[in-house]
Amino acid sequence: MLVVGFFEVIVISYIYGFNRFMNDVQMMLNKRAAEYYLFLTWYISAPLLIIIITITKLISAEPIKLGAGGGFPDYIFPRWSTILGWFIFVFCIIPIPLVFLVNYIKECLFLRAEKRIQINVPKPIYLHALTENNSPREDWGPKRKQNQIGLYERKKEAFYNHGISSFNDSIPLQILTGGSDRKKELSNNEQY
Repeated sequence: MLVVGFFEVIVISYIYGFNRFMNDVQMMLNKRAAEYYLFLTWYISAPLLIIIITITKLISAEPIKLGAGGGFPDYIFPRWSTILGWFIFVFCIIPIPLVFLVNYIKECLFLRAEKRIQINVPKPIYLHALTENNSPREDWGPKRKQNQIGLYERKKEAFYNHGISSFNDSIPLQILTGGSDRKKELSNNEQY
C-alpha cells in the first residue's frame, strides 16, 4: 500500500499538477481547500517520507517471525515464503508503470504514423507523445453544464453530438437520436 500511495501522490502532485487538482477541488466544493497545507503534505513531505520509510524498512529487514507466546519459540517463516510475498507484491504493483509505458508507446507510434509532428519542431517526438499521453481527452470534464466553464469548457457541439457535426440546424441529430422526443430525453439527462 505504501508504493500505491507513493504513485498516487506523485501522479496528483507532479504529473496531473497540484494547481490543476486544486482547481478541480474548487470547482467541486465552490471554495479552495487548505492549499498551503495540502501543498506541503502532498508535494513535499508525503513523497519524501514514503521514500525514507521504504528505504529504512528495506535496510532493516529481518526474517519474518510469528511469536507463538506461552513460552514457545518464535516461528521463523522459510525463505520461500518471503520470496513468494515479494512476488505477489511486484505482481500487483507492476501494472501501474506498465500501463503507462504501453499507452506512451501507443501514443508515440500513433504520432509517428499520423505524422502530426513536423520534422522541424525543436521538441522531440517522445516529448510530444508524453504531453499527449498526459493530456485529457476532448470529452473529459464535468458533466453538469454549469461546471463547464474556464478550463473545463469543452467543444460542446462535437461532444454532445458524439463527434457528428450537424450542418442543418440539428436535423441529422434528430434522425440519429430518434426524433425530438429522444432529444428532450437526452437534454433532461444532462442535468444530473
